[in-house]
Amino acid sequence: MSDQEEHDLQLQAAMRKGKLLEPGSRQRLEALLAKKEGSLSASARSSDLGPIERAMRNHPGLTRETAEQMAEEFGF
Repeated sequence: MSDQEEHDLQLQAAMRKGKLLEPGSRQRLEALLAKKEGSLSASARSSDLGPIERAMRNHPGLTRETAEQMAEEFGF
């Protein structure tokens, strides 16, 4: 079970009981998410890629030339 799933289960249980979250739980979650985000390598972040690079990454058989040709045909 991931940290996010564990947090979600604890949140649901607390909400059913009408209890508030433990003090600092949001900070712990944000720290875990920041740690996870920091562990991604720059090449793994799709937001750092251009549209053709993302298309090539999502479709391994796609070549740059084909992607550029398709983009031109569709008016991109």
